[in-house]
Amino acid sequence: MAAGLKYSTLCLVASAVHIFLHTTNILAQRNTILSRCENLTSSCDDLEEDTCVYTFLLPRDEQKGCIGFRRSVIILRQQDKEITALKEKAENCLATLVDHESKLADLVEFKDLTEYQDRKQFRRLQRQQERWEEDLIRQQYIIETHKRDIEHLSLEKVRQQNELDRQNKRIEALEQILSSLQGLGTGSGVLVPNVAMETQSQQTPTVSPEYVDQTDFTESVFNLTVHDPIRSIIMFEINCVSYIAYVTANGTDIMVFENYTATPYQHISAEPGDITYNGLTFFKMEDQYFLTVTNCRLGNHCIYRWENGTFEEFQVIFLSGIHSWGIHYFHTLTSQGRKHFLVLPSFSKYDTRLYSYKHDIDSVIFVWNGERFVTFQTIPTSGARSVASVAIGNYVYICFANSFSGKVWPRYKVYSEIYKIAVNGLSFARHQLLELPGASAMAVAFHFGGETYLVDVMWQGVYGGLSTDTPIYIWDEDSAQFVQHQTIQTLNARMLCPFIVKNQLYFVVTNSGDSENGPFAVIYTRSKSGANFIEHQRFQATRGHHCAVYQRADENYLIIDDSVLEL
Repeated sequence: MAAGLKYSTLCLVASAVHIFLHTTNILAQRNTILSRCENLTSSCDDLEEDTCVYTFLLPRDEQKGCIGFRRSVIILRQQDKEITALKEKAENCLATLVDHESKLADLVEFKDLTEYQDRKQFRRLQRQQERWEEDLIRQQYIIETHKRDIEHLSLEKVRQQNELDRQNKRIEALEQILSSLQGLGTGSGVLVPNVAMETQSQQTPTVSPEYVDQTDFTESVFNLTVHDPIRSIIMFEINCVSYIAYVTANGTDIMVFENYTATPYQHISAEPGDITYNGLTFFKMEDQYFLTVTNCRLGNHCIYRWENGTFEEFQVIFLSGIHSWGIHYFHTLTSQGRKHFLVLPSFSKYDTRLYSYKHDIDSVIFVWNGERFVTFQTIPTSGARSVASVAIGNYVYICFANSFSGKVWPRYKVYSEIYKIAVNGLSFARHQLLELPGASAMAVAFHFGGETYLVDVMWQGVYGGLSTDTPIYIWDEDSAQFVQHQTIQTLNARMLCPFIVKNQLYFVVTNSGDSENGPFAVIYTRSKSGANFIEHQRFQATRGHHCAVYQRADENYLIIDDSVLEL
């Protein structure tokens, strides 16, 4: 239809041009005739119009002049009519042309609207298909889970039945022994043993209990008063003074913590906008103190340095996208000397072509060049939320906690990755994929008792369930890799913080919970045998998002959301 309108428009333009040329020609002829009529009029000035009817009475020369004058007048009148008709026709053509142009513009607008609606409808159908595929896979997973549960229950039923049969046989044997002993002891003064007590001792053997510590960590000594939800919180020390720093939508607030009270000390303004991931990191490097804030402004990550008693802006790193829990700092000794690194995990980036966020983007490692931090290496990650580093022997290993697979389904089937630094310190190389997949919220590594542990805190399971297993890995010297040690049950876990009290290792896990279970925190400790970690204490939390540990001399504090607990 649009092509037909374009062809009609071209035809109308050609007709208008032809009419214009024809009108110009007629006007030229009219001007010629008018000049001739002026010459004739000079010879017929004394004649009345009616007398020209009787031209045959005039002399021959005057007859020719009068007849020519009337013929010219008739021709002029006819040409005036033709010109008027042509003008009307041209005006009609122009009106039709304007109408066609308006219709053509409407068609172009309709075409653009149709294409937009088609794209929108395609995306809607695509999302609907993805949801159907997700539901199908989820249903298949549920069916498989139910099948495994049924098989487990069947095996458990068989086991219990076998155990019941063994107990019945044991009871029959004991009854026979009892009857025989009673027959022997009747009237003979023989002491009959307490068979019931022996049977009970055989059925419930004595088991040495695990280590159970009675230390209570739930006594809150201070609660922060904030008007917006805390996005990240840490506690640190500078020149023997304790500070608490936290980020909200209004920026970063730093407070002096002393005698169980917090006094406002410094406020750092920022424009985090709608980005709710603002990570705080504090570190000391070469007798200098630094504070980093991710997403301090859209796409910007700020590094502040302690100068003259306050934190001043030192460097701004620009990386488009969203970066999660914070910048991770570590240093190591290489063949080229000691190097200081910052690692910025990349969570997602908006793709303008797909109208959605993509998570398979590179995380960036920066190195200190003596004056500032510069780009050192990029690492391919998939929705990385945090980074953990640990020194083992002469090497440093860093773990990227990945959370999105980049696939339609299962979107959380992704593995956290470990990279190892080269001896010369020139690059990091991929070393290991952790065993259990899932949406990782945080990776934490720590040493205790000659062992090295790595915890991959799970935010969601492979198929999106909030209740999932968080794996704890331990370093294996033979394979030079982290192997699974045990798992703990978590519910939408967000962070983990290890700490040591009275030479005993603990770590706290914050859980956001679900609609049935509100936010809570769980403290774990090592069992008496040291074989695994057991739950020590569980208590409710404000949001179940953040935790931090601060220990120095005789001061030990644990921060859960906006509550400060004394250890």
